[in-house]
Amino acid sequence: YPYENKGTNLVKGMRGPDVVKLQRTISEIGYSVEPTGVYDELTFYQVVKFQNDFGLKADGIVGTRTRGLLYQMSD
Repeated sequence: YPYENKGTNLVKGMRGPDVVKLQRTISEIGYSVEPTGVYDELTFYQVVKFQNDFGLKADGIVGTRTRGLLYQMSD
């Protein structure tokens, strides 16, 4: 994965380069998120929407399965 901390789940309130990568990736596939580097309410909402759309557990936590699917889809 092109993330710095592969084993770290991304959750609301986090900030940093991994969050920017998440925001850019989810934005590339059609979810409206600005790459601010802060996992804010809007990012959370769009992650939950993505998870719902693709049959993942819609908890807003970007773990291995969510990250893997996002990465595959943005290739």
